[in-house]
Amino acid sequence: MKTGESFVYATTFTYLAAAAASLLGYPAMEGIHPMLQALGYGGFALVLNYARSHPENRDLRMALAALYGGLAGMSFSGIQKWKSYAYVDGVMGPAMALWDLALAVALLE
Repeated sequence: MKTGESFVYATTFTYLAAAAASLLGYPAMEGIHPMLQALGYGGFALVLNYARSHPENRDLRMALAALYGGLAGMSFSGIQKWKSYAYVDGVMGPAMALWDLALAVALLE
């Protein structure tokens, strides 16, 4: 498995864990209802897995890369507020931005 494909695969399971955590009372984002987060993370896990298992669908992969590139900007600028249960202030936005940028690049491989 290529590195980019592996990263997309691992992110799929990360999204499933984030969906479960949201349902258990530990949502990843502030200001968005936990049930919506669970549905969103579950949906994105399905879409990412489809994109990973169907690399011939370049349009979907490019659209997802564009989406994650935009989300990276929102995280980095602080528009999207991430909740940290480790009490580490100020690093979640840049960390999530880096993750989203890496995912965007992996989708374009």
